[in-house]
Amino acid sequence: MNQNIVPAAHTILDAVALGEAIRAHYGLGQPFNCELLHRGMNDFYLVRAAGAKYVAQVWRPWLTPVDKVDYQMNFMLHLDAGGVPLPVPQRGTDGSGHMIVAGPEGERPVALFAFVEGSAFSSRPTEIVSRKMGVIFGHIHTLSAAWPETKKGRLIDREAGITSSFPYLEELAAHRPDDIAYYREVADAVTAGYRLVKAADDVPSGAIHGDFHIHNAFVREGDDVTIMDFDACGLDYFVQELMSYRWSIEKNGLPMKLWDVFLEGYETVRPLSELERRHIPLFLVGKEFQYLCGFSRAVNAIGHVAFHFPGFDWFAESVRRHVDEAKLI
Repeated sequence: MNQNIVPAAHTILDAVALGEAIRAHYGLGQPFNCELLHRGMNDFYLVRAAGAKYVAQVWRPWLTPVDKVDYQMNFMLHLDAGGVPLPVPQRGTDGSGHMIVAGPEGERPVALFAFVEGSAFSSRPTEIVSRKMGVIFGHIHTLSAAWPETKKGRLIDREAGITSSFPYLEELAAHRPDDIAYYREVADAVTAGYRLVKAADDVPSGAIHGDFHIHNAFVREGDDVTIMDFDACGLDYFVQELMSYRWSIEKNGLPMKLWDVFLEGYETVRPLSELERRHIPLFLVGKEFQYLCGFSRAVNAIGHVAFHFPGFDWFAESVRRHVDEAKLI
């Protein structure tokens, strides 16, 4: 009999057992049910309790410290108080914003949020909703700048992220040696650009969503929109945040008019400075290239499909175009 034991990359917690732990921690009533809703970099469970619906987020083990989870909960509650539409975090019976469960790979943080009705913006993208989302992000950044805790969060260090993840890209795309040789030049140029920005310390920054794209907003009837998935929140440049949305439009082949109206809406609340506009080409390359490196590092946790990966041919063309537009090489 084969005795080889293959380790797991990403296990799924049993929904029934997890549900019992959630029900006890949050003091939820009956009837009660917990079921797996969605797998991703983290996992999400649909919780029904006493006629109400919630979503429980379960982080992967050892990747997210509990202080970052608490920071996310506090940031979201601050934004909720300021009128930003988002899934409202729930507090446990002890007042905490998260709980810890033990899984096969170790301890995993869990948090509970109010359920949000609707469908992803990506399923029916419209200019009206895109402009509304721009207005919302203008408010998010304005509220962030005024939040006393904003500087306590995790620094989103894109230079370090690219440097630490690039070896995974070299391994994953080793069958494309010409691309890898070019990507080494890109990595050097982009990280050097970020070092200069960091040294100058003059681009406005604060707590941001961290990973806003066309799949991270839910739209209900009447075009009411809710911003989802603040898991990547942390400290970064406000204009860098906007590049996540712009790039997701390009990546998914949607009309760039969606970006134009988003930026128009954003600037009704928080106009970009000329300095911020000058950094758009670098930050767009940085977003795209960090995604490529990050995908290479984490692909075996959730796979190509969950990442919406467009393929290496697409990246070979897109990265070159953006690097040329930014005049980085």
